Amino acid sequence: MAQVIEGVSGAVLAGGRSLRFGSDKASAPWNGSTLVESVSDLLGGLFRLRMIVVKTPGTLAHLARPDRLIVPDAFTEQHALGGIYSALAAAPTGRVFVCACDMPFLRPELIRALCTASSGFDAVVPIWQGELQPLCAVYSKSCLPPMMRLVSEERLSVRELFPRVRARVFSEAEVNDVDGEGRSFLDLDTRKDYATAKQGLPTSALSR
Repeated sequence: MAQVIEGVSGAVLAGGRSLRFGSDKASAPWNGSTLVESVSDLLGGLFRLRMIVVKTPGTLAHLARPDRLIVPDAFTEQHALGGIYSALAAAPTGRVFVCACDMPFLRPELIRALCTASSGFDAVVPIWQGELQPLCAVYSKSCLPPMMRLVSEERLSVRELFPRVRARVFSEAEVNDVDGEGRSFLDLDTRKDYATAKQGLPTSALSR
């Protein structure tokens, strides 16, 4: 078994509304299980503890295990900032790697590189094709107060956080070293994306 990453937990956000998908994305079948289970299992090979953040208490309770916590979102509004906050608040570790439940192509090499780069920073976020990727990033508990301030100001974009903390941008060149195609950032936003990925078609066919 590959060495686990010490001092960091993994979190999968599964509380989104899935509006473009048309149904609950987290429970969509994937590789013999579901999307959320597949992503959580991938993190299980990297971290001692994983969390799945859900919108409604009791959701996905059947997936709870000693090394996999089901964490209710601390906020009633549905936004990724609240999901990240909830994961950080529940984590026994000082840092958390956060991803979305519809990102089944995450590369372990990228996750390890982000965790290594996070030492000494409040957050490490990769950039790909000119865009920050806040749902494939590492956050520390020191982000909790500025996150709460953003919520109180009704500024709910995760990208609003980075100018307020010691954030390190993980460059495209660094991403290329571990995930040259940027597959980790492919998310299954729509039913078309999902069908394309299930058919094993090139990931370039997915909407970006």
